[in-house]
Amino acid sequence: MATPWTRPVPASVTLESFDALDCGVCFSPLRPPIFQCAVGHVVCSNCRDKMTSAGSCHVCRAPIAGGYRRNHDMEKLVESIRVSCPNTAFGCTAKPAYYDYHLHLPRCLHPPCHCPAKACCFVGSTADLTDHFSTVHQWPYFKVRGSQLAEYILLDGFNVLDVIDGDRKHLLLLLVSHEHVGRAIAVIFVCPGPRVGKDHAFCHLQVEVSRYHIDGDESDMHLQESEFKLAPTDLSNGLPNPDGCFQLIVPKYALPDEEETIKVSVSIRIVSVMTTIDQSVSRS
Repeated sequence: MATPWTRPVPASVTLESFDALDCGVCFSPLRPPIFQCAVGHVVCSNCRDKMTSAGSCHVCRAPIAGGYRRNHDMEKLVESIRVSCPNTAFGCTAKPAYYDYHLHLPRCLHPPCHCPAKACCFVGSTADLTDHFSTVHQWPYFKVRGSQLAEYILLDGFNVLDVIDGDRKHLLLLLVSHEHVGRAIAVIFVCPGPRVGKDHAFCHLQVEVSRYHIDGDESDMHLQESEFKLAPTDLSNGLPNPDGCFQLIVPKYALPDEEETIKVSVSIRIVSVMTTIDQSVSRS
């Protein structure tokens, strides 16, 4: 009995032209089922239905009285050609078939987000961005347990919230800035591009300030509380316009200019409609 031949497996394969994997009529990527004329010229299933009435092949004009026939070998070939996602460096391990590549890209959960610091060009996953914020820029960093209300001491500038929501993690930035009426607190929900418009965060923000009079016998209490929805951003276009997003303004009388910190209580609730979107797409 002859010994089976073991062929060497190349480390990589280069495709000179992707046209070889496209339909010769509509030029869309070929996907099963794939059909051919008697000579071997291939068309996709949609074009097969349109071309059958012509009675001849669109390339060689050979008669197709019996109709186009399935090309199982070509189907096997296109199913075996896998393409790495361009976001591999940011954690995506998907290798979709060539004909599904354009469907994967808008759904990939690993496109990079951008650092909002001026003159900083860093891009990376939200996990990499979180490390970048705390190590390179040394912004204050806090872990938040989902919808639990907890107190944090914010500094002027960016403050990082690493939100743990079940088995998912989310990245939020609290930006504290000086305004002419007081101190503004803006909340930014940092999220990869495909989830922009599909995830929303509901933020409960509470500021409580106590001020004691010089004699120490009396004190004033200032309390602000608000709950609002946050639209996500990957920061590719920079920080959101402050005029277009919610800001909590702490007035000057409650927190004098010389005060360098603000004590806030924060709880975050993430609502995702990605599952609903994916299910509706898969049914179409």
